[in-house]
Amino acid sequence: MRPVFKPLFGLSNSLVLLAMLLCASSGCVNHQYKVTLRNNQVIPALTRPKLDKATATYSFKDFSGQKLTIPAYHIKEIEIR
Repeated sequence: MRPVFKPLFGLSNSLVLLAMLLCASSGCVNHQYKVTLRNNQVIPALTRPKLDKATATYSFKDFSGQKLTIPAYHIKEIEIR
């Protein structure tokens, strides 16, 4: 009788491994935001602009890592890139 060798990673194991890699990498997605002001100036943002309702301002970090706080009435649009 001939010995039967099972592959270390069979088809089902490969699919499980692929699914695990996809799930792990999906958490690493980094969104970028585009903040357009009423004067049509565009500020690219690294973090999601957060509204402070008490002061009516949005706070976020720009591409240089500097924290910006802008009054909500100056902002025309916020887009996800």
